[in-house]
Amino acid sequence: MDKLPEKIVIKINGEAKNDSEGGSLSQTPEKEIAAGKAEAPVTDGRKTRKMPPAIWRNSYRPKRKTGTGGRKNAPYPAFAAVGAAVAAGVLIGFFLLNLMLKEEQPNRENAAAPKEPAAEAAETADLPEMAFYIFQAGYFKNEDSLNKMLEDLKGKNLSAKTVKDADHYRVFIGVADSLERGKEMRKSLSLYSETWPAEVKAGEKRIARLTREEKIFLEKAPEIYKRLVEKAVSRYLNSPSAVSDAEILRDMEEIRAMELKNEKVLRLRNALVNAYQQWEGFEKAGKEKAWRNIQENLTDFVEAYFHLS
Repeated sequence: MDKLPEKIVIKINGEAKNDSEGGSLSQTPEKEIAAGKAEAPVTDGRKTRKMPPAIWRNSYRPKRKTGTGGRKNAPYPAFAAVGAAVAAGVLIGFFLLNLMLKEEQPNRENAAAPKEPAAEAAETADLPEMAFYIFQAGYFKNEDSLNKMLEDLKGKNLSAKTVKDADHYRVFIGVADSLERGKEMRKSLSLYSETWPAEVKAGEKRIARLTREEKIFLEKAPEIYKRLVEKAVSRYLNSPSAVSDAEILRDMEEIRAMELKNEKVLRLRNALVNAYQQWEGFEKAGKEKAWRNIQENLTDFVEAYFHLS
């Protein structure tokens, strides 16, 4: 390969240009190629064609105009990173806000909605004072004496009940529909020979947290009790009764159909229903036995009624 001349003269439009006009270079092509400032000759396979140095070509390349018609290289990676961070922050913030709102919504609804009493226990029954007529076996202030009496009666196979009257306890083993009829029964029934008829009153009562049917039952129960006692005493004394069998039957069918949940109210109903069942079998069970069974349930009603609160 022939050695290149030390100096290259460049002609533009047929006219030679000197160094001051930028038409010549101070380095040889080999040196420029070695320094990385010029490109190696390009060949098409037949003849080697020498290309002007890159430094010269780059110095005469027209510059692009900038402005509205031009385009500048923007820092895309930086903008993309910032945009991604902002988008991630917005999404996280939206998610947390949505989560907080969901947690607060039930609390707001509970706070805003007034609490209503349950429909199943929203009724109150106001019961008037009621007088009961009992066959009283004892009257005690001391509980030790009371318990001794209860043990003695239990040993005689008598079902005794107690009610508290002021600061005393009354022990009784039967009931009547009036003091007069109680005195009459005491004379004819040896069971009550060691007792005396007494009146005891249950004061006014206000029973809350009842269902509608429990309230209706409590308002009807005292009168149903009175009719049952009158019917039983008349049956035992073989005297006419002012209460018809149909009336008693209607009472029983009504209270049996009631849906009751309160335990104290249930005890009252059971006492009435069981007493009626014993009254129905009065003749079959025998007069004395039937009477004891009826009285056991009617006295239980009295005791339960005093314990209502």
